[in-house]
Formats: sequence, C-alpha cells, structure tokens
Amino acid sequence: MKIVITGVTGFRNRGVEALVRPTVEQLKSRYANASIQIVSRSPGYDEQRLNNPHTSYLQDAFYQGGALGPAPLVEKHDEDGDQADGSEARNRGLRRSR
Repeated sequence: MKIVITGVTGFRNRGVEALVRPTVEQLKSRYANASIQIVSRSPGYDEQRLNNPHTSYLQDAFYQGGALGPAPLVEKHDEDGDQADGSEARNRGLRRSR
C-alpha cells in the first residue's frame, strides 16, 4: 500500500511536525508494509527532522516560495479608475465609484 500525505508546509513549523509525526507513527503501526510519502515545501529539512526510514519525501510542486507565497497580481489604475495601460477597468467591474 502506498500512502501520500499532502499539505505539509514544513517541519520548521513545530505544529506541523506535531501533527505529522504521530500520523506517520500510527499509519506504520496499522499498515506495517505501507510506503509513506510526504509532500512538503522543505523535504530535505523534514527528512532530517523526522528521521524515519519508512518515509520518503517529495517537493511540493505547487509551492511558489516565500513566506506567504507569490505576491498577488495587482492592476494599476489612474484616478478615473481606468487601467494604467489604457484599457477600461469598468468592463470587469473594477471602476471605482466617485
């Protein structure tokens, strides 16, 4: 049996470690022959912290880096609410009311 644990932000957050460590221990006690993979933002660090030979680690392919992930896309508008590139913001409901 193959078990994959996702959503692990990393063991630098001790709360995450406190949840994942007993989860892995319980899974191994119930499914001794299971292969456990942990998808993490910091697989190298987590592997050293957990130090469990029955687990493997994968880099979270969706993680973009940074403490809060990538910066959100922000559209720039002039004082009339039009986009700075000249296109009208109102077509997408972005026009500011006066």
